[in-house]
Amino acid sequence: MTRRIGVNTWVWASPLDDEALARLAVRVRDWGFDVIELPVESPGDWDPQRADALLKGLGLDATVVLVMGPGRELVDAPRAVVAETQEYLRRVVDAAVAVGSKVIAGPAYASVGRTWRLADRPAAYRELREHLKPVADYAAERGVTVAVEPLNRYETSLVNTVDQALEALDGLPGTALALDVYHMNIEETDIPAAIVRAGDRIGHVQVSGNDRGSPGSDHLPWAEILHALDLAGYAGPLVIESFTAHNATIATAASIWRPLAPTQDALAVDGLNYLRSLTDA
Repeated sequence: MTRRIGVNTWVWASPLDDEALARLAVRVRDWGFDVIELPVESPGDWDPQRADALLKGLGLDATVVLVMGPGRELVDAPRAVVAETQEYLRRVVDAAVAVGSKVIAGPAYASVGRTWRLADRPAAYRELREHLKPVADYAAERGVTVAVEPLNRYETSLVNTVDQALEALDGLPGTALALDVYHMNIEETDIPAAIVRAGDRIGHVQVSGNDRGSPGSDHLPWAEILHALDLAGYAGPLVIESFTAHNATIATAASIWRPLAPTQDALAVDGLNYLRSLTDA
């Protein structure tokens, strides 16, 4: 299947702002990407209407990712914190609507890095569904799906695998799974099989090398992964997500302690070329 290929602006910048987006979007288009992924670390960091005009002029599609920083919680948290998190997620939906993204993707359940021992996982998942439902309803009314991302065990104890995500979201309309092969490489014993199990619940896919470098520079079974996505019926973009080591905050949060490619540009372009070689064959 010929697929659209995208790249997240976190490869170069955090937080994203209008100036960085204007600079990066032209380069992303010129390299041959189809999609640019826009993180909403804080609403207002970048102007959605301005971004929409820019991307339309360049012929780029957009996807939007949510960011669960400290204090953003939907499970086992005070009511006021949950309400503030829900309001943040609604603003992310608004940004997605403005730039034409049909999905907001990310770990929409707990702040990244928060881990705790779960005495009753089914109860935690019931609480997640209760608190995510108003956001999913708000998004669905606007044509947006909330794609929930399992993270590896070092970044959360709540949702680590495809099977856990399917359980957590069971019966909750307006939601899907966001799969990130970096996390899947840690948590799934068979990545292609997990993708097939996710099936038509897949709403978004992010890719990188097993070390967060370029896809294709690593040990992951990319041909098998892409075949599994075909079997699952996923027709959306493959978005390269990695992070710059030059921003201390994001480098620490994502554990980027060394360069993952000769340059950040090379990380993106080499990954694009490799994925094109597989998807356009």
